Amino acid sequence: MRSIKRSGFSRDDAILYYDFKNKSITKATEIIIKAFSFYLIVTLAISGYIFTKDIKIVESNYFLVVGSVVSILFVIILLSISWGVLTGLRDIENTLRKINYRTFSSLGMNEFFFRGKMVGIIVAICCCLIIFSIGFGFLIKLYYVS
Repeated sequence: MRSIKRSGFSRDDAILYYDFKNKSITKATEIIIKAFSFYLIVTLAISGYIFTKDIKIVESNYFLVVGSVVSILFVIILLSISWGVLTGLRDIENTLRKINYRTFSSLGMNEFFFRGKMVGIIVAICCCLIIFSIGFGFLIKLYYVS
């Protein structure tokens, strides 16, 4: 086993590291998708109930406050996991570059990872905007109901 240039670990170690990071990022992305879907389903079901049924103001206010707090907390969770995924992508990019720089460059992997990071950032921002819209919708409804 030859050592990767200036990294202090072998090619087999780098491949093991890559596999671990790749699986971790895949699982984290799956968690984001499932959590966001669950958040939307539950939040929109509660919203539909609140906005269409004639319920007491106290009960409505309770649901609206809880919905707003959950929305804010979910944005924090989403941004934290997204940061972890982007950091993991950077680590995978660096590992692959160290394994074989010539092949990495000739395959255009720099552009691939750049696009992946940009898509990740755009998706995270759009998800956060959706969640903020729902959360602010709750707060606006709360303001006008009270």
